[in-house]
Amino acid sequence: MTVKIVGSANNVLDVNASKQVQTVENLPNCGKGGHYTLYGGPTAVVAGSLAIDSTLAYLYFLGMMEKAYIKKISMQFAGATVGTSGLVPGALGWQRFSYLGLYPSAIPIPDKKNEECDRSGMQSQASNAAITMTNAVFGAEVCWTRPPNFISTTGRQLYWEVVFPYPLVLNTFGGIALRSRVAFPATHTWVYSFTVEWFEM
Repeated sequence: MTVKIVGSANNVLDVNASKQVQTVENLPNCGKGGHYTLYGGPTAVVAGSLAIDSTLAYLYFLGMMEKAYIKKISMQFAGATVGTSGLVPGALGWQRFSYLGLYPSAIPIPDKKNEECDRSGMQSQASNAAITMTNAVFGAEVCWTRPPNFISTTGRQLYWEVVFPYPLVLNTFGGIALRSRVAFPATHTWVYSFTVEWFEM
């Protein structure tokens, strides 16, 4: 026999006869948020010699009554200008930040998984060069990787996917930024794109 408990936070708790417990994410009430996907990335090649702590992209949450729960981040990299064999590759990571008053001029609209849900409170920007974030307070690093030093651009790509066992929670005025954690070589350029999936409630 299976017993199901549904709470006000839209979580389902399953308990079976073997005393196994499993929580399952349920669809939130559309009056309180929804499920969303955002696709981003610059149209130009990322410049060489990218300095350490350069911000290339960010997601910034402005929901007033909800929180954002990020489930998955996927990224794709491809070489544009080949590097030299033996160069030390750079590193990229997603890092938490808080910021009062960050309002980008160009705001991609997230895709709503349920068209009846409200518009998301998430804002985003992506660039091929460092974004100025003078007043941002950066916090813990969430995850990071080393895009390879492409010495050939023929069919060379990197796919990086991060699935969080527990959602990454963003409060109002909180965000995550894609930043260089190690400086990149001068002779190597590349392009990138990202996809982020989350829900709000």
